[in-house]
Amino acid sequence: MDPTVSSGRSQAVDLGATTLAEPPGKERYEQLKLLGAGGMGDVHLCRDGRIGREVARKVMRPEAAAYADGRDRFLREARVQGQLEHPAVVPVYELGEEAGAPFFTMKRVRGQTLGQLLNALAEGDPQTRRQYTRRRLLTAFSQLCVAIDFAHSRGVLHRDLKPENVMLGDFGEVHVLDWGLARVAGVEDSPGLPALSAGAPGATQAGTMMGTPGYMAPEQAEGNLPRLAGWTDVYALGAILFELLTLERLHDQPTSDERVLSTLAGREVHPMQRSPERDVPVELDALVARACAFAPEQRPSARELSEEIERFLDGDRDLERRRELAKACVAAAQTAMGRPSGRAEAMREVTRALALVPDEPAGLRILGRLLTEVPAELPPAARSQMEAAQAAARVGVVGVAASRAATWLAFVPLILWMGVRDWRLALFALGALSLSFFAAFYFRLRGEGLTNLASLGLLLLSSFALAGFGFVLSPFVLVPALAATNTLFFATYLSSKVRPLAALSGVVAVLAPVGLEALGVLPRSFAFADGHLELLPRMTALAPGPTLVLLLAGSVALVVTPAVLVGRLRDSLEAAEKKLFLQAWHLNALAPSELER
Repeated sequence: MDPTVSSGRSQAVDLGATTLAEPPGKERYEQLKLLGAGGMGDVHLCRDGRIGREVARKVMRPEAAAYADGRDRFLREARVQGQLEHPAVVPVYELGEEAGAPFFTMKRVRGQTLGQLLNALAEGDPQTRRQYTRRRLLTAFSQLCVAIDFAHSRGVLHRDLKPENVMLGDFGEVHVLDWGLARVAGVEDSPGLPALSAGAPGATQAGTMMGTPGYMAPEQAEGNLPRLAGWTDVYALGAILFELLTLERLHDQPTSDERVLSTLAGREVHPMQRSPERDVPVELDALVARACAFAPEQRPSARELSEEIERFLDGDRDLERRRELAKACVAAAQTAMGRPSGRAEAMREVTRALALVPDEPAGLRILGRLLTEVPAELPPAARSQMEAAQAAARVGVVGVAASRAATWLAFVPLILWMGVRDWRLALFALGALSLSFFAAFYFRLRGEGLTNLASLGLLLLSSFALAGFGFVLSPFVLVPALAATNTLFFATYLSSKVRPLAALSGVVAVLAPVGLEALGVLPRSFAFADGHLELLPRMTALAPGPTLVLLLAGSVALVVTPAVLVGRLRDSLEAAEKKLFLQAWHLNALAPSELER
């Protein structure tokens, strides 16, 4: 496609007449409508019949021409603007005179002024908000600063920078308008002209104090002409940046005079404090404060202002890229959470997202769910870790089992001291006790935890040993308490599937000897006579001293052993509880916005 041919909303090229002379009765510039009015002249949209294009034509107003220097000032504006050959400065096509009034024509620019856009944003216009984001406005502001820096390099001050004099084109162009108050280095200012509308907010003031109240620097508001320099325009740029960030004016008093006084008195220039709800970045807040410093020497140059904006935008673009990557990670985490075994992948993705953007809302929500919602099934890796921890705990259980069996063996000398009547029963009881002890001791030496099968084997051996204790006095003395302690011990560490066997074995250890006695397999160990229960132990002789010692020692053991066992369990539970609370505390610190809800 030919690059000189445009498309879209632009008008088609009109070749017009083939002669350079205007048709009879017609002027070269056909006036179409008024575009705007300023302190020096009116700007009309005209059609250039000779070229066949629309132009902006500024004609000096009669009020301005009434002053001696009015004509000079108007011509100066045209020449200053025409010599500032920069993309952001509207080019001047022709300078001439018509009916005694000087005029100059310029390129007709299309778009909206920054003032119009800021007003629309302040009113919440949705289309403007979508189209003119903060980043786009800051980019345009940076281009504005570069254009003003170019003018400063040519010795020209604009002196009337404000949102209404900045136009944003339809295709990303930035134009600086109205150079009527421009000051050229080395050229003495004239006394000036009266204001177009002295009391209208935002109106350009002409005279010793030249500019627009609310955007003039303090030295400009004082009319201190020798102090005017590049920093004077920078103050206006800072005021524009303040308005861009907060959508309110830096100096916004009811009348022009009060706005000037506000400028001279100084005012809070930190956007973060004036409009905390706007979430102004701290870098830009500091930049506004520097640009609007009361002392001119403390302000940066227009070039430095642009460079600071660009540095911020570079970081902002990096943040946008990180946000895009974070959103992709969050999407991957959400997909992974939909799979039964995807929690580990989801955790990896969400941690990547939060590493990119720590306050990513969706990432924090997913992290909160991952940390607080218990999955229906343990992932294979987590199950392996849990089984390894349980195996380590079962190693300690083996040591406890060996210690319990050793405690039971410690009563053998007491039983022998009481006297043995039936060595067959004594050997059965001693064998069961010894087997229980050596089996537990064997597993303890190997450093292996008890499997369910091994635990059941030890449970059976200990039950036989308890049955043997029933021959010492009777199945009703000491044995039930020992069976209860033994059942408690094994039920604590056995899996839920085989745990009922622990209770069953304890019941059998108490009742089996009674049943065998009832069947006549074993001699009776008790009898009822005259309302009394008589103990008739067949294995031991009840010597008074040893028997009393056995009863006392057995009673103490039956009190101490459960206390020690339950105490160990309580310590284990407390340690686990402490660990869980500590982990929860760390997790709460990791994702507070989710876990504290």
